[in-house]
Amino acid sequence: RAARLGAHVPAYPALVEGHGGVWDMLQLYSGRCWNEEACDLMPRTAALLKSQLPTANVPYVHYNTEEVVVFLLAPGSRVRLHNGGSNVPINASLGLTGCEGSYLEVAGEKRPFRDGHVVCFDDGSDHRVWHEGEQERWVLTVRSMHPQLAAAPASYFSRAFTRRTCFEAWDEKRA
Repeated sequence: RAARLGAHVPAYPALVEGHGGVWDMLQLYSGRCWNEEACDLMPRTAALLKSQLPTANVPYVHYNTEEVVVFLLAPGSRVRLHNGGSNVPINASLGLTGCEGSYLEVAGEKRPFRDGHVVCFDDGSDHRVWHEGEQERWVLTVRSMHPQLAAAPASYFSRAFTRRTCFEAWDEKRA
């Protein structure tokens, strides 16, 4: 249904290896905002996750510190080795369909994606994905703030000497 609506867009085109590879995304939640049109495609999933995000009332370190995204990886596609730029988010990726022949490598360790199974990893670690299967691979990724940061933000932000990030400010009430 998302494909028919044209709702998904290229995820990070510069990270796709070669010509003809497809790595698309449908963002349900990003930048502290829910995309209601996208949520309408997965209403029960969206309702469940809306009760969980945001995880804490602290500033985001970057725009996608927390997000909910459905990723499509076409057969034969490979995503280059990359990282999320910080270890603030933790990724939990649930294989929805078409995962046979699809793999994730994190910090040199290779794991298969499997339909109905979750793989969690620190987004700050170098990682990549590729798909040798025959069907489109769809994965639901929930990126949430690292639980240690969410539980005790003052101990981390006080080290930064400022109460702001390049995306948000943190006032005394939030301290």
